[in-house]
Amino acid sequence: MSAIDALYMFDEHNTPLLEHVYVNRPPPSSILLPLYLAHADPRPPLLYLPNTNPPTLLYSIIQDQLLFLCPS
Repeated sequence: MSAIDALYMFDEHNTPLLEHVYVNRPPPSSILLPLYLAHADPRPPLLYLPNTNPPTLLYSIIQDQLLFLCPS
């Protein structure tokens, strides 16, 4: 089982509001956000991103016009 490496929070205009890294060195939000947005709507809550270094599972939640991304 993998742990959450970081928490990234964006507003409705995809402006970063929070970037908090818990463990390891996850890909930065500037890399993950375009990869997330490249998927067509409706986006799944769990994406596998094999082209990042290291390959990443990306969890996403949208709540009250805020986007939360959690790589693990």
